[in-house]
Amino acid sequence: MTGTEYEFSHAAGEQQVWIAGGRVQWRHGDHAVSIDVTSGVAAPAASATPPRPMLRTATVEGREIRLHDLDANGSMTEPAAPIAVPGIAVLAQAISPVGDVALAIRLDRSLQHDYVAGYAASALLRWVYPLPETARVDPIGLAIALDADRAPAAVVVFHDGDTVTILPALSASENATP
Repeated sequence: MTGTEYEFSHAAGEQQVWIAGGRVQWRHGDHAVSIDVTSGVAAPAASATPPRPMLRTATVEGREIRLHDLDANGSMTEPAAPIAVPGIAVLAQAISPVGDVALAIRLDRSLQHDYVAGYAASALLRWVYPLPETARVDPIGLAIALDADRAPAAVVVFHDGDTVTILPALSASENATP
């Protein structure tokens, strides 16, 4: 065990873990390591402060829907999702514990053109699923189903009064970036 490993493992104080820059950051007291999620290799890191809690919101801007993150102080950051999707309204939403988001979006005023947009926790648009074209008068429901380990496993869409559609998961929990 090297001196740095010893100092980290025997540090006194609170432990915190978060993901930043595609790496797991682990702080123990005044010491920290950064772990590469692909290789599992850890390296000493600056004892940084974990990011503040965030609130992910969807806004309608003209004919576009954008994801935004608000920090703990209520300040809006840059758009979380760099690419807006077309639409005039958000009909339903679901968010997983790691930050994956599914949005049911009304594309236009016809009441027939709706779709589900799925975003990974990193706010990357992963997929778009068009709902069947029909005059949609019943509400749409969305949920993100979790597996036994509480990792996001699938997106469940309730639509058209009696139809359930199961869509793919949005991001693997070990790659999720809250």
